[in-house]
Amino acid sequence: MVISKDGSGYAGTITYDDPSGGGKVSAPIKNVALNGKTLTLQFDVNAEGMTLTVDISGEVNGTAMEGTMAVAQFGSFPLTAKLSSPNLTF
Repeated sequence: MVISKDGSGYAGTITYDDPSGGGKVSAPIKNVALNGKTLTLQFDVNAEGMTLTVDISGEVNGTAMEGTMAVAQFGSFPLTAKLSSPNLTF
């Protein structure tokens, strides 16, 4: 996932495993918001003709983020991420 400052907000892309088994695919990130240390965002996944919106919400602490990834049709899952760009700050 790459997030960058875009004017007064944030924008970016996320790369994930294609659900159809076609390797890696990328999607734009939308609705990025940072409220204090809480980062929220969404992205769409195309899976077998359906578009699924994935919601991510987590607390950023230093170079780590812990939270949840939710797909309405399939529930919520724990998420852990690490900041790989040491010069990015929130």
